[in-house]
Amino acid sequence: MAKYLILWEIDNNRWPADPKESMALIMKQIEMTKQGFAQGQLTDWGIFPGSNGGFAVSEGDAAAVMMGCQQYAPYCTFNVQTVLSLDEVEQAAKARMP
Repeated sequence: MAKYLILWEIDNNRWPADPKESMALIMKQIEMTKQGFAQGQLTDWGIFPGSNGGFAVSEGDAAAVMMGCQQYAPYCTFNVQTVLSLDEVEQAAKARMP
């Protein structure tokens, strides 16, 4: 099963300026993130203090990660990176040894 590091950032150009709308959207996104944990889509999540961004870790396939990210559009942008474990790196290194 593949592991993905998802770096996310709020798109301030699309975020509501009205404080009540903003708070409602924050709460909706918190609930969606909790659902991601409950459904096993997310294994970790965090925000970078003092910024409009953070990270999430997901395991599964690329299509599932894409669908998960699309839930937050157009309010967030994403940079998704596949992550290899230490064991996977070791196997790859050994495979290229003569």
